[in-house]
Amino acid sequence: MITTSILNNIAGLLLFYSDIALIFAILLVVAGVLGLIHAVRIKTINELSRKLEKTVQEKTAEFINLSSKLQILNSAIEAEKEYYRVIIDSIEEGLIALDLEGNIVLVNKSAENILGIKEENIKNFQLFNLFQSILEDKDKPKSKYFDISDFDRFIPMKNEQMIIHAKDEKRKILQVNSSEIKEDDAIRGVVFIFKDKTELVAIENQLVVSQKMESIGQLAEGIAHEINTPLQYISDNINFLGHAFFYMKEYISFIKETLDKLAPPDEIKKMIEDKEKEYNLEYLEEEIPDALEQTHIGIQRVSRIVLSMKDFAHPGIKAKSYCDLNHGIEVTTNITRNKWKYVADLELELDPKLPNVYCSLDQINQVILNLILNSVDAIGEKIKAGLYEKGTIRIKTENREKDVEIVIWDNGIGIKEENLHRIFDPFYTTKEAGKGTGQGLAICHDIIVNKHNGRILINSRYKEGTKFIIRLPNSEGAF
Repeated sequence: MITTSILNNIAGLLLFYSDIALIFAILLVVAGVLGLIHAVRIKTINELSRKLEKTVQEKTAEFINLSSKLQILNSAIEAEKEYYRVIIDSIEEGLIALDLEGNIVLVNKSAENILGIKEENIKNFQLFNLFQSILEDKDKPKSKYFDISDFDRFIPMKNEQMIIHAKDEKRKILQVNSSEIKEDDAIRGVVFIFKDKTELVAIENQLVVSQKMESIGQLAEGIAHEINTPLQYISDNINFLGHAFFYMKEYISFIKETLDKLAPPDEIKKMIEDKEKEYNLEYLEEEIPDALEQTHIGIQRVSRIVLSMKDFAHPGIKAKSYCDLNHGIEVTTNITRNKWKYVADLELELDPKLPNVYCSLDQINQVILNLILNSVDAIGEKIKAGLYEKGTIRIKTENREKDVEIVIWDNGIGIKEENLHRIFDPFYTTKEAGKGTGQGLAICHDIIVNKHNGRILINSRYKEGTKFIIRLPNSEGAF
């Protein structure tokens, strides 16, 4: 029993171990297969990895090449954009482009300079609101041209002229054009192009003034020629009548003395005395000399006025030369007498030692004329306000070390302090609408500063008066 049991146990153990060996063998086979599969997978993975790495390298090279080309293309685009931007900024006219929603998409440098505002600030404005804020009152209705909120009502502009007060506080005249921006017949926006015509208009106006002065000069020369001969006749006849009256008076005195010596009858004496009373001979003897003298003075004044007009506006005195400023001032005050004599007393304090000054005398005369008329208007406003009945204009010349000085002072209404810095701006005027063009002082400044290398200064107090100081080089180009 024991032996059988032992044998059975040994048989069971052998069976058990044989199964383990089988399992182990199977595991070895499985392990071998798995190893083979793994080796195959590793090989496949390595091959795929190599292919993928090659593909990545190829694609990376393609990407780098494409990126390089894109960078070159972007650089070319940026260079072209900059080139066109430089071209647009080089245009003398201001240019502003809007999209169909009214947004500002492009502003050039000229637009910034003309409007007195930077591009980044312009883009914060609706163009309609911007022009509504800077247009002069009489031109504010023209802001409608810049409103594209309803594009169907957009009105293209063609050389439309308007006056603005730019953001840099300068008064300017603009000429504006506008048109649609089209691409393949589709409207993409609106472009506004405007030109600052302030200086050009000022030059044109000054040219008109110069042409008028030439016409006046030619007319005055003709008048002087036509009037001089009859004036000479009148003057000669007045002199003749003066001498004739003297001899007639002497003859009458001789007749009286002779009659007294002859002692005529009382009846004849009475007849003579009655005739003397009838003809008022005593009155005539007193008044005729005064009348002849006043007529002679009047003739001299007429001659002086005509010659002054001829001197003031003679078209031949355009080139600069050494001129007598004192004489020019006397001539100018003489021809403007009818303007100032009713509102002001005009006093002259002319330096007798003033040297001849290198200048265009007709232009300097024009400056003096403008300033005198300016004073007349200022005094007129004060008279109108009931502040006095008559004002004073004083003109003084002085020879200084490096220049000659002309001072024109008046006790007119004066200029408010806030307006002084704009007084020489073209088209700026403090006068009521329709009375002033705003060109007089601008022309004065241009003539003195730009054409004569001089200076013009102003000192004014509101309701007290104004003083203009002109300084001109006392030799050619001295400043």
